[in-house]
Amino acid sequence: MPRDKRRQAPSPNHVPGIYNYCDRWCERCPSTHLCFLYESERERRAEHLREGRDPDDWEVVLEDVRRNFEEALGLLLEIAEEEGIDQEESEEFPEGEECVLDDRGDNHPLVVESHHYMQAAKAFLKRLHEGLLEDTEEALEMVESLPQDRVVGQLERLRDSYEAIAWYHTLIPVKVRRAVTSLNRSNGKEEPSPEDHRRSDATGSAKVASESLMRSMSAYKIVYESMPDLKDEVLNLLVMAKKLSDGVDESFPHHREFFRPGLDGSCVPEEAEE
Repeated sequence: MPRDKRRQAPSPNHVPGIYNYCDRWCERCPSTHLCFLYESERERRAEHLREGRDPDDWEVVLEDVRRNFEEALGLLLEIAEEEGIDQEESEEFPEGEECVLDDRGDNHPLVVESHHYMQAAKAFLKRLHEGLLEDTEEALEMVESLPQDRVVGQLERLRDSYEAIAWYHTLIPVKVRRAVTSLNRSNGKEEPSPEDHRRSDATGSAKVASESLMRSMSAYKIVYESMPDLKDEVLNLLVMAKKLSDGVDESFPHHREFFRPGLDGSCVPEEAEE
């Protein structure tokens, strides 16, 4: 039975669009209580569990996607009707022409570099995982001769570093491409003001990519200090990440000024509070 859309409406405590420029790592996010998307996903999983379904089953997930699409389409049609938009009138392509997906960002140097980084990190993660298994076995043998909290702390730092590298290595190329594509789409239009740059989708996406790269580099440094056998590979990945980070800074110089309510300090920008 379809869920009641009103029951899923955002509450006054939710920050609109907080999920648009986050890293989607809900387990480590301190702002989930402000996120409508997080609450909706939690409600979805709870509903399936109550009804005896596995929320991670592929068929269940596909059904949720279909239902969400239908709800979104229904809302769009309602808005169109309220705005007096004739739904029968739509722009059609001339006969013989095809709709071509926008690929203006695929050949951009930043996008290419981000994919090279992702592939290198993917290969490294496999070797890091193997190294962590070996280190864990060695650590267990050393527990009797070393303080337990020291051994456990070291293993936890390495585990957290592995998880950070693994999480961000696929997110980085996605956000870099979105930033580049959004920037390309704005080319040719009226020259944007600095304020427009700070609030643009390109700048917000670049900020997520930059933060993901910074956290990845911090994780690599921990691995570098802890696993001598992987130092050469870590250095190579650090160089790739730093080059990519510098490229993001150069192409999107205002990304650090992009304000995300609920994630960057107060839910309301300082200038709006004055």
